[in-house]
Amino acid sequence: MPPHSRNMTTLACLIAAGTMLATFSGSVELALAAEEQDNATRLSPVVVSAQKVQQDLVKVPVSVTALDQQQIEDLGVENLRDLPVLVPNLNMQKFGAHFTEFNYRGIGGVTTMSKTWNVNIDGATLPYVGLDSLYDVERIEVLRGGQGALYGRNTNAGVINVFTPQPSRMLEGKADVSYGSYGEATFKAALGGPINDVLSYRVSGWRSSSDGFITNDMYGKNDADSSWQNGMHLKLRADIDSRTDVTLAGILDEYHGAMGWTNMANGRTYHAQSDEPGLDKGGLSTAMLTVNRDMEMGRFTSITAYSASRYKMLMDMDTSSAALFNLDYKEDFSTLTHEMRVASPEGQGPWRWLGGMFLLHENTDYDTGGTGAFATGASTASIGNNSAAAFGQAGWRFLPGWELTGGLRLGYERQAFKWRSLDSNADFAMTKGWTSVLPSASLSWEFADRQTAYVSVSRGSRSGDFTANETNITTLRDSPVVSPEYSLTYELGYKAELFDRSLRLSAAAFSIVWDDMQVTAITAGGVQSRQNAAKSHSRGMEAEIQWAPLPGLTVFGQGGFMDAKFDEYKPMASGDPSGKYIPNTADSSFGGGFTYQHASGFFMGFDATRFGTKYLDEMNTLKQDPYTLVNAKVGYRAEHWHAALVGKNLGDERYVVRAFQFMPGTLAPAVMASPLTVGVELGATF
Repeated sequence: MPPHSRNMTTLACLIAAGTMLATFSGSVELALAAEEQDNATRLSPVVVSAQKVQQDLVKVPVSVTALDQQQIEDLGVENLRDLPVLVPNLNMQKFGAHFTEFNYRGIGGVTTMSKTWNVNIDGATLPYVGLDSLYDVERIEVLRGGQGALYGRNTNAGVINVFTPQPSRMLEGKADVSYGSYGEATFKAALGGPINDVLSYRVSGWRSSSDGFITNDMYGKNDADSSWQNGMHLKLRADIDSRTDVTLAGILDEYHGAMGWTNMANGRTYHAQSDEPGLDKGGLSTAMLTVNRDMEMGRFTSITAYSASRYKMLMDMDTSSAALFNLDYKEDFSTLTHEMRVASPEGQGPWRWLGGMFLLHENTDYDTGGTGAFATGASTASIGNNSAAAFGQAGWRFLPGWELTGGLRLGYERQAFKWRSLDSNADFAMTKGWTSVLPSASLSWEFADRQTAYVSVSRGSRSGDFTANETNITTLRDSPVVSPEYSLTYELGYKAELFDRSLRLSAAAFSIVWDDMQVTAITAGGVQSRQNAAKSHSRGMEAEIQWAPLPGLTVFGQGGFMDAKFDEYKPMASGDPSGKYIPNTADSSFGGGFTYQHASGFFMGFDATRFGTKYLDEMNTLKQDPYTLVNAKVGYRAEHWHAALVGKNLGDERYVVRAFQFMPGTLAPAVMASPLTVGVELGATF
């Protein structure tokens, strides 16, 4: 049986099981009603903010995976790179120590496409590649599918929302330390409480470091991918009155790592031969001001954020002992955003609505250069971006259980681009503006208690962009700018909570088409050029299940598969990728696990996920075969302290998370995933 047929059969069985449960849930629950149900086997209610208002997970017509603080801790989810084992059809690419890029259902996976910033912290998008620590996090929501109507540009694939705890009116704190394989060490702490009757605070900080697991044979050192990261998050909240709160927050982050890329042409090896050890470092300073006020007409929210971020990379692009091409790249972002919105109060009539505006002012500086036989020069560039958008969404409950929702975002973006060659002093300047119209619509039907079916369609866009890191004036003048990329997502979904809310099920089928895909194409003449070069599609299914069969035990599972391919692609020097699979996108993922907390204090978390075939370049010449990840955490939790053993990749799978072709058949730079690691954790709370 072909792989996709097996995947479809497996997922269909999971969905069919849920459908049968839904069919018979009425009669079963009537039978169970005669017996007293133990509330300990009920799943905790899940409220999400996927549509920028608090909603019941079962009723929101969006594919959302929500993880709360307890799940994050019990499963040992320490950073965003751990999410793909828990979220169907989510893939991750890791470029360096902390540079993480996600793709959802195939969107965002092209090796040469521009970055997409789609990780939000407490409602604000941060233009930063290294913010992946998940310590002191209250909830994570992973939204899949186009989110353009509410979230705007660069969310045509999905969004990850991270929410941190609000300051408490009681003094509380915690501290955690860990140490494990390859010198992985962390220290984390958080403290919060009241200052007076109005003010309260919360501050958390962390330090992590690793000796790395890659050996550079050129230098005889086994720390080719060593790294460290420091971070701090501060919140000061003022409860002005019973209807108004104001929160001032700050985020500080800094990381530094070496570039431990290997050569995939030599196999999946933990050895590198780079003549340049390289570096990968960055930093972030963010200030956020959030205001909430409950009014008669609804809830007013204002979020203003300023971020200054920096990133520098020095990398041996050929990963060989020869001095062929060492890339020296730097970027600095200065970003000011403001979002203001009003949402209607819940439960007042058949209508609910939300409306708002979004403003952005951003300046970005780039420095690109290189040394070696293949180096083509050096350049400096800057982009000034001013954007404005108005957005809104309205829902109409026109019949019992039925709701029709429509959303629309109208935006305008204007970018001013300046470029200069550091070799010839040649310069180039251009200003470009784009208007975006991003609608969405959904129809949901709660056909039985705690069971909802929905259908939705949404349009998303990736922002237009300039070739800021080009070093050749001729190539730049030939193709200086790419237009926005658009996608259209169709989705059919089902969500339910059954058996007195001890079982939660969700499933969705989707189809995505997108035009004017932004890629860096290698033309027949061997010239690299940014273009709107491709049309693509992605179709598939996914499902998630949670079940609490016994007090303290929660079982979960997820599965998904997709067929994501290029339909059209302007030819590259290595061939025509039309009809090839979109790279960095596993064609399937199926897994599950459990968390268990015994009354004695013993706890355990376990998960195992099987990832399908994944190609690593547009021509599908680099391939990662299927692999299985197994993780576990076991420990003891007392009232004010806990201890645990943690194991990740227990099967010691050796696999590649990112690669590209430098010289086909000879040089294929690659990032290897971590091998088997074990560690011990100790923590205290008060």
